[in-house]
Amino acid sequence: MNKKVRKKFLADQVLSRNDSCELCGSKCGLEVHHIIPVVCERNGIDLDVEENMIVLCRKCHAILTPRTLLVKYGKEKKKEKQSNINRFYEECENLNDPMEVFDLVDKIYGFG
Repeated sequence: MNKKVRKKFLADQVLSRNDSCELCGSKCGLEVHHIIPVVCERNGIDLDVEENMIVLCRKCHAILTPRTLLVKYGKEKKKEKQSNINRFYEECENLNDPMEVFDLVDKIYGFG
């Protein structure tokens, strides 16, 4: 099964197990969200699996996605926002453990 077909199959499976947003309960505009971003895959750990996916509405998905979160809620000027977005994804590539993404979000976006 090619990657695109597999991804659609997994998304359909996740959406079929829950008919509402797992955060706010909305039943509109449902999407699949990777809990740990697949960009953080390291050491042969496959993060594009059903156990790493949850059902979210578009609004909650936008809030949980670092790129969208920073653009929408960041206080920096536009150029600085893009710089932090790029920094997040660059530093994500250097993580040894996918769970380190949470510390990275705190470090770059000032949460925690």
